[in-house]
Amino acid sequence: MKLSYSWLCDYVNLDGIEIEDVKDRLTMGAFEVEEMSKEGPDLTGPVVVGEIVDIKTHPNADKIRLTKVKLKKDQDPVEIVCGAQNIEVGQRIPVALPGSIVVNRKTGEKLEIKAGEIRGVLSNGMLCSPPELGITDGDSEGILVLSRPGENGVELGIDIIEHLSLKPDYVMHVAPRSNRGDALSVIGLAREMAALTGRKLEIPDWKLNVEGDDKVYQDKEGEKVGLSTSIENTEDCPYFSIRLIENIKIGPSPDWLARRLESLGLRTVNNVVDITNYVMLEYGQPLHAYDLAKVKGETIAVRRARSGEKLVSLDGKVRDLTDEVLAIVDTENVIGLAGIMGGKDSEISETTTTIALEAAAFTPARVRRGSRLMGLSSDSSLRFERGVDVETVRAASDRAAYLISKYCGADVKVKNLFQSGSPKTTPTKVSMRLSQVKRLLDVDMPAADAIKYLSSLGFKPEPQTNPDEITVEVPSFRREDVTREIDLIEEVCRLFGYDNLPEAMPRSSACPERSDQLIRDIRFALSGQGLSEAWLSSLRGESSLTESETVVRVLNPLSKDHQALRQSLIPGMIDAVKYNLDRGVKDVWLFETGRVYERVEEKSELDKWSTGVAERTLVAAVITGSLVKQVTKSEKVKEKVVTKASLEEKVDFYRIKGIAESMLEKAGVPVTRLRFFRPKNAPAYLHPYRACVIAVAPADKFPRDVEGKMEDRLVKLGLVGEVHPGYLAEKDLRDAVYAFELDLEQIAKSLVVGGFKEPASTPSMIRDLTVDMKDSTDHAAVQGSIEMSGGASLVDVELVSIYPLEEGTRSLSYRLTFQDREKTLTTDEVDKIMGKIRDNLVSKMGGKFRA
Repeated sequence: MKLSYSWLCDYVNLDGIEIEDVKDRLTMGAFEVEEMSKEGPDLTGPVVVGEIVDIKTHPNADKIRLTKVKLKKDQDPVEIVCGAQNIEVGQRIPVALPGSIVVNRKTGEKLEIKAGEIRGVLSNGMLCSPPELGITDGDSEGILVLSRPGENGVELGIDIIEHLSLKPDYVMHVAPRSNRGDALSVIGLAREMAALTGRKLEIPDWKLNVEGDDKVYQDKEGEKVGLSTSIENTEDCPYFSIRLIENIKIGPSPDWLARRLESLGLRTVNNVVDITNYVMLEYGQPLHAYDLAKVKGETIAVRRARSGEKLVSLDGKVRDLTDEVLAIVDTENVIGLAGIMGGKDSEISETTTTIALEAAAFTPARVRRGSRLMGLSSDSSLRFERGVDVETVRAASDRAAYLISKYCGADVKVKNLFQSGSPKTTPTKVSMRLSQVKRLLDVDMPAADAIKYLSSLGFKPEPQTNPDEITVEVPSFRREDVTREIDLIEEVCRLFGYDNLPEAMPRSSACPERSDQLIRDIRFALSGQGLSEAWLSSLRGESSLTESETVVRVLNPLSKDHQALRQSLIPGMIDAVKYNLDRGVKDVWLFETGRVYERVEEKSELDKWSTGVAERTLVAAVITGSLVKQVTKSEKVKEKVVTKASLEEKVDFYRIKGIAESMLEKAGVPVTRLRFFRPKNAPAYLHPYRACVIAVAPADKFPRDVEGKMEDRLVKLGLVGEVHPGYLAEKDLRDAVYAFELDLEQIAKSLVVGGFKEPASTPSMIRDLTVDMKDSTDHAAVQGSIEMSGGASLVDVELVSIYPLEEGTRSLSYRLTFQDREKTLTTDEVDKIMGKIRDNLVSKMGGKFRA
């Protein structure tokens, strides 16, 4: 919200407090001032109202004239030379007298006014145009006319700077709070500022005069009052009121009001509309005025719109309504979107003489829903969505009616108020223990100080019966956000001052969870291999998802590309690859850690607090491009220069597989326990024959079968492989892309916690082992069998060579290292272990040993 410093000063005396201090106090009071700017001209008087009593041609120039201007009734007029062509005798205009400083309308810089001769005639000041007074919406060449001949104009001699509110002002951009609708008003922020400075909130005095009695007419059967109101459902609208105001004259707003609105970024329309906007900013209560002549029938109601109904809103667009939108209706048509925007067919125009002034309280959730469905947001919806105070609605309506009666014509008649619902709410009481204040803030706060802080914010203290407990009645404008003891403690803390809290070390410490450390280890490992981290949206187009029956869809998607929560990280990363390639980045290496979402089918298995959506945290990476750039090399061959292209090394499956293995090893998963096998059902975005499952074998079991029988004994981490060429073609990508996607929860289950071991003091023994195996037998399975049979004394298994034999078989040679940290191994002990290893390879793996 934009807050005017001068307007703020109307409600709280800030004398002696610098504007920077005001900004800092608001920020430290939980209302962050994001930006502050100086608005308006920096004028110095005397600049007063004068009346032209005579105009003559300048004796020495044809294009400028000599005027006589009267500044006070009992003073002689002064002579002022003027070149403007729009001046007439009898006009009242602004006069800058010698010694004043105005704005140079050509350069925008300061212009000091001095008495001096112009073409031989003494000029005792200057008649001012709008730009010279810092007014940007007037005639830049002509003098600003305050009143014309014969009109009851502005009083002679008064200070024009005060009259037109031309003093420089500071405008602060205060960040809105999601649950503080009262803070979107000048009075709300003035109340906060008064409490923060220990000063008094001052509400200007005004009195509304109502034609006849000030009776409030309710909806009663058989009562003829000329108008009635109704509410279909008080859960959507707890209170709704209409006040009739007659004999209105539509015209421009008073200068002070127009300046104030313009400084806060609002466009002036006419006096009635500007006053409703002014009161909205002042009280935080949106209002709307309907031209009563354009309202059909004698009833204005609040109800849900019906399917097929339409409204042309004030912005000129046709809105198709649904039953989720709250509408304001007359007996025939929809005339407004409740809390959002009025209809064009009932808007105020130059011919309006009688208005129906609406003031209501709409449920925040209903206004928010209507605003989203209509794709329409306004200053009114911004406030209703955060909650308006029901008990302030009547006061805001009366305030607007008072200003309309004052500035919209001499014969304005404010008529009776018609209302439905209740303008009252049930009082809420909340208690706060001083011992809790001490425990949470480490401050010994006397009860009197706590009561003083809360009272300054509008809370009403109850008589204290317990010295440790304070009970207060929450004001109506704070009942949405102050409901618990901790809320009161927060209010006390804000006014006591966050910077006044004592400094102390935390009383307890907490170590980060392993999952957090795991993510850090993975990020370091991948970035160390040259990959860059990507941060991508969790919302995807449904076409890129894998399982449509488990998709978590968004009820109100922003676009077709943001319809559902992602089920995999890979599609989003492929889009990131395309984004980079389209911008000339040929080698793209990216990784991401993030969550994926799936709808859970078995609802009965969930507890009552479950959302029905399963979340998993994954890590994924994609690579494409070259490892070594292709260059051309020229050589001289028999007196000729021959140019040849060097080989270009592209990324491939083994590169992405190596990146995944290295990452897992850095994270703490033993590479020797990793197993790879073909997936039964590869995702649509992976190549069916160039992808594999990465799994981890248990530490005490090393299955011999690598084609599927081991699946119940392995921890599956995820997939690695080449992205399907067809999927890449859909994205208009030509180069091959390789990717992996692993489950962090499963990785965490497979970690081996490292630790320090002293260097062994016993010698090691090395043995070589050569076994003939079928080509279909995986090396990892052979190594696993050796490790399982070798026991604790086998500390290292290294594949030395692979030698092809007859068709379908090969010879695998391993170097085995044995060592016992407690004692020196004997040859017999190692021979027994080697015999066990051989027997296992023969009986369980089908291996053969040559004599």
